[in-house]
Order: sequence, then structure tokens, then C-alpha cells
Amino acid sequence: MFQEVEKELHFDIDAPIYYSRPNNFNQMNLILRDSSLVLSLVKVRNIINNCINDEKESKLALFYIQLIEQLINRINNQSNTISFWNARDSAMAENVKWVINSEGNSKAIIWAHNEHIKISRSGRQKYMGYYCRKMFGESFYSIGMDFGQGTFLNNSSAGLQIAQVDMLKNELYARIDGLTEDTFFIFLDSTRLNNALPYIRLHSIKASFNFSTNIKNVDLFQNYNGFLYTKNSTCPKLIVPNSSD
Repeated sequence: MFQEVEKELHFDIDAPIYYSRPNNFNQMNLILRDSSLVLSLVKVRNIINNCINDEKESKLALFYIQLIEQLINRINNQSNTISFWNARDSAMAENVKWVINSEGNSKAIIWAHNEHIKISRSGRQKYMGYYCRKMFGESFYSIGMDFGQGTFLNNSSAGLQIAQVDMLKNELYARIDGLTEDTFFIFLDSTRLNNALPYIRLHSIKASFNFSTNIKNVDLFQNYNGFLYTKNSTCPKLIVPNSSD
């Protein structure tokens, strides 16, 4: 079986299957130019279905094929377009569903940054939370989170670095200012008046963080079921392999 799979997925490394180009972030995107990989994956899926008797192993192997197909779907969309980002977030939701089904457990905790777990949509752009809400209905409970000031690990061009954030003042900050508690959980019950908390400014910390652009106005009620807010954030100690510290 493995020889059959290897044969189907073998490519001449000198053949112009891919070309690369830098995007706005000066990274390299792989753009598929040849549909032969897609056809090969169809054949590999048939090989797996016919040759692997163990159901668990078969499902896992097919999931790996699904991941490759998701990647192909994404890179076949123009980089940094709505369809490009929607392909990514819809794939995230599909993989969440696969994990829950494969584990046979009705409960799961998915950890992602605030942008991905939004249950609303922004124009034509849809987020993982939006797709999960479509799949799981009210069973999908989205919890956003942010902090007022402090430090966190920032994935900069120079690698992981400790970033310092000064107090971000907004409506949420004003309401808890003077309270002795450091951490709060806000139940964003849809039955409450939506003007109870207007759009507030949040840190949009993603794979990287830019202090000049990654502050966004967000409608909490439209995007989350609950919100976890802490006044002060303390950066965890970064453990470096083979370090004496």
C-alpha cells in the first residue's frame, strides 16, 4: 500500500509545479499551478479506503488528506483576499468538527485569538466562530479575552520578545476602574440591552502584534457570548531548550 501511495504522490522536483511570490508581509506563498496533486489525492483516498482495515487509522489517514486539500483550497485563492481568509477559517471549523467526532466527546475547548472565534461576520469575511456557530448552533460558546496593561510574548520578526502594553482606556476600563478585583468575566446575554456596552477598543493580538494598527473597535454582544478581562497581564517565563535558566 505504501508503495502505491508513494507512487501517486511522487513529483519531479525539477518540474514547475509551484512558484512562489512575496506577499505584503514579505513572506513566501506557495501557489499551486498543477492539478495533478488533487487527482493524486483522490487516488490515495481510494487506496486508504480499500487497504486500511483499522477504522481509527483509516479515519486519521483520511484526515491528513483533508488537511492537504484544505491547504490547496486556500493557496488557490489570491493571497490576502476575503476568499483566502474564509478558506482558512472554514477549514479550522471543519477540523474542530472532525476532532469532536473522532474523540466521541461532546465537549471540547478550542483556544484561538479573538478574531478567529467571532461568531458574527464582517461583510463577506467569516470567522471560525461564525462557521462553528452554523455547525453547532447555540452549543458553540465563544469567550473573548483581553487585558488592560502589562506584558505578553510578541512574535516579532526578531523572534519571541516580551512586549509592554500601557493602559488601554475604554468603556470597559472605565466601569471597573477603582474595583479591587483584577479579573472579571462578563456574561454577554443577548437578552440584555445591546447598548449596555458599546463598541470598545481591544488589543488584536494575533500571530504578530503591531502597536500602531492592532487596536480595534469591537462590538462584544455581536461577537462573543462571554468576555474575560484582566486588568494586568504578566508575561510567562519563556523556557528555552538546553538553557541553564
